[in-house]
Amino acid sequence: MSVRRKVKLVMRKILIIEDDREINGLLCRFLSKNGFAPIASYDGLEGIEQFTKNENIRLILLDLMLPFKSGDMVLREIREKSDVPVIAVSAKGMVQ
Repeated sequence: MSVRRKVKLVMRKILIIEDDREINGLLCRFLSKNGFAPIASYDGLEGIEQFTKNENIRLILLDLMLPFKSGDMVLREIREKSDVPVIAVSAKGMVQ
């Protein structure tokens, strides 16, 4: 991978915090195919850890119903450190 491409991907990091592996994988594949650098996390604790260790995250896709730490709690912790845009992704309240 060229240096130019690496720099471009760094500027397009998106953190996905979603415990459903199928949905997480789908989002990662879609974003990768469209020139973004997705970072996958599968629970609230891992999401906070990934956010803390990765610089230049430009967007977070956040499930609200997560194991170990809820999406609400994750969002509160992120807001204490950053104003990065967050899009809530949830099936909460959907009828099956």
